[in-house]
Amino acid sequence: MPSAKLTSIGDVDRKLKPNRRRQISQEPAMNYVELIQLQAQLVFGNKTKADTWLNQPKTVLGGSTPMQLAHTEAGYERLQAEL
Repeated sequence: MPSAKLTSIGDVDRKLKPNRRRQISQEPAMNYVELIQLQAQLVFGNKTKADTWLNQPKTVLGGSTPMQLAHTEAGYERLQAEL
């Protein structure tokens, strides 16, 4: 991802949209992981805080880490709602 500053989740979606169809059909898990990482960075304000949230087990997620759920569409949607 280029170093351009993203200011909203809409920016993330627009940045990924040109490649989205190809990525989803070829590598859906990677696409969801990347997208949730970017969205977490927007919510928490920096990569360090986002990484901490993404890698710590959450009671609300049944003891799973967000990264464990981010590999599926259903998991991605759940994480998006939590963010």
